[in-house]
Amino acid sequence: MNSEQQRKLDAFVNREVIMLASHLVEDLLQATMSTDMTYGGIELDDIENLYITDEETAKDYGWGSLEAMQDAGEDQQEVFEWWFVSSWLYKQLKTEGKPVVDSAYGYIWGRTCTGQAISLDSVIERIYNRL
Repeated sequence: MNSEQQRKLDAFVNREVIMLASHLVEDLLQATMSTDMTYGGIELDDIENLYITDEETAKDYGWGSLEAMQDAGEDQQEVFEWWFVSSWLYKQLKTEGKPVVDSAYGYIWGRTCTGQAISLDSVIERIYNRL
């Protein structure tokens, strides 16, 4: 990727990704699991696309079939970071099959990779390239 493309992706991320939400989401998930709290909390059932539901993605993860992946209990996507995002990016990520939550606090994306700039994530590049 050339530096001009990277600069544009960085600007896109700065516009669409609002702020880190990991501590808040983890606390809300924990509070909901350990109490009868429902308002304002986040339950696992609130997370859209948390589970892999298509054959192609299962094969990308090295499984022969989605059924084999589900039988092994390995069909839940592992979220490493949670980020507040714009409503527009939320819809795009949802379409891409990424974990997202429409919460009382805003739109949240469950990022399934870590250790690099968000602008380097393949899903972000795919979404940007569709503009």
